[in-house]
Amino acid sequence: MKNVFQRTVNLDELKGKPLSDYTPEQLTAYLTTYYKGDPKGALSNYERNHEIGFVLADQTRLLLKGLKI
Repeated sequence: MKNVFQRTVNLDELKGKPLSDYTPEQLTAYLTTYYKGDPKGALSNYERNHEIGFVLADQTRLLLKGLKI
């Protein structure tokens, strides 16, 4: 089973619905676990490819900064 960060979604089906069903803390944990070498780079990639919204990205970036990553 894929977790919420690895699944494929049809964005047309999600119009008008909230896209984020996870918290910045969960995204931070995912990035630091699966992208140990460059979690900030992975976050930027997710953001550039519109996988996540800017609010979630900004809050996650703050958490990564707090972890000194």
